[in-house]
Amino acid sequence: AGALSSMQNLTTLDLANNNIGPEGASALAGALSSMRNLTTLDLGYDVKPTAVDWTTVTEFTIPSEVLEQGWIETFQFLRKLGEGGSEKCSQLRLLLLGDGTAGKTSFLRAMQSESGTTEAIPLDERTIAIDVLRNWKVKGGRGLVFEVWDLGGQAQYYTSHSPYFSPRSLVLLVVRPTAEDGQYYTAGQLMEDFVLMWLRMLHAHVPSCRVLLVCSRWCSPPEGETLEQHQAHVSKMCAEVEKAVAVELEDLNQQTQTELENLRGQVVQLADSIAVGDERIREMQQHAGRGTDEGGGHGKGVAPQDLEHLRTLASQLQKRVRVVTSKSAAGSERDAPAVTMELADGRVHCVESVGGDGSTAVAVREALVKCARALPFMRESIPKGYTTVKDACLAHEWGRVAVPMEEAVEVLRGQCEGQTVDVHGALGFWSLLGFMLVHDDWLLPRPTDMIDLVRPLVHHDPLAALDKTLARARPSAAAQDASADWVVPGFAELGKEAQTEVRGMVERLVDDNVLCEGLHAHLRGWKDARDDAERNALLGVLERFGLVVVHDVGAQEQ
Repeated sequence: AGALSSMQNLTTLDLANNNIGPEGASALAGALSSMRNLTTLDLGYDVKPTAVDWTTVTEFTIPSEVLEQGWIETFQFLRKLGEGGSEKCSQLRLLLLGDGTAGKTSFLRAMQSESGTTEAIPLDERTIAIDVLRNWKVKGGRGLVFEVWDLGGQAQYYTSHSPYFSPRSLVLLVVRPTAEDGQYYTAGQLMEDFVLMWLRMLHAHVPSCRVLLVCSRWCSPPEGETLEQHQAHVSKMCAEVEKAVAVELEDLNQQTQTELENLRGQVVQLADSIAVGDERIREMQQHAGRGTDEGGGHGKGVAPQDLEHLRTLASQLQKRVRVVTSKSAAGSERDAPAVTMELADGRVHCVESVGGDGSTAVAVREALVKCARALPFMRESIPKGYTTVKDACLAHEWGRVAVPMEEAVEVLRGQCEGQTVDVHGALGFWSLLGFMLVHDDWLLPRPTDMIDLVRPLVHHDPLAALDKTLARARPSAAAQDASADWVVPGFAELGKEAQTEVRGMVERLVDDNVLCEGLHAHLRGWKDARDDAERNALLGVLERFGLVVVHDVGAQEQ
């Protein structure tokens, strides 16, 4: 790659019959950026077209997620940059985390407003499961666009949050200084009940994430406290929390380094075993070609399927290494800094969303922009038109959670008429970044819709919900909690026999954690799928994120 970067007059480059890994692809991508006269790039494997045009491409950085797909995918991405030009990616997901009454949604509204303040949110308008704010062009962000995912803080939804954690996220964790009764939490209580769980959950999925920690209600003292007394109390508590968070992050980061060392050691061992196995098979093939038994039993016991199993294990370990490192496309793993989870600004920001002069929310907004722009993957290059495809996909009313990929591509091509854009490639790219999901031959345009699939599975008391649905259907019934319909909407309209059957399957869900196949047709979210193929695709997505384990048990799915 170093030699290639000096060959600025080279017009043709033949890379066929080469085996180039992600690190090599990253180095070659950097070299290609200086080869301005290159017109033909042959990757082999009948990858077309071979013509490239770098005149439309200025300095670029390739997203690490593309590099990790392999060197052929990397150069295909480069070719798309050459064919239609590039634009800088300034899209970022902002995860809003915290307890259900921490004040996350109020704080987000305050940051969006010019004044930095907002109205109090009534209890019945609090976030349930997840809310999404798309295309927030934050003030002062110089083109920065946030997609905000406000994850509900109710305990029953904690297990369903993992699909939404991504290395390409900035995390805003909100806590409150007082309980509902106005009593102050101690720093130890805040850490144990509201901070540690989120830090450890994030560390398991995105160990290199950046977290802004916010304490709400800065100007809302409890009854009997003056504002001065309240702010002094909160300031002292936050200072103690900052120290405790620093200790916790140091421990988590040490765990990351230990895991990384172990993973890399295992990868090296597997690579050595694969190399030995390949050599033995080559020797066996050579001896077989000569019709001799030379070499004795040197190659015995080595089967192609055994090597394939080793390669699969190596690939899985490498994938985990990439999750742990979340390395930028700017350099190799050897060049990358130590993987660390950080508290942005190293402190807890105290904010007031409802009262005050709005300055605290504005200050955090500025800190948010500063932190976002410093992330290593911001302003990477993507082919022109990719953002158009994403916006069209998110704006379209699909009417279903999962859409066959061919159907989705056809719809979006029609909406991008007049533009030369690889719709399929764009969807795959945004899936890598987590803005949507491509699973086998299906597209999930809005991954957050999966919460409707998880709701009935994690409901705290689904059998009681069925009883409430029946009670609400009685003519004399008073108003009932609508959350009863989060399990089996329309349960009251079923016949007695069907109700008994459905209740039995819900009991199995509660007692044995078994989701019977017949229950799919009744559960909220699942019942809206158009056929078994779509339901199986949705089940596969949940399995992909470790939320269910799928295997056949007679006529059941477990």
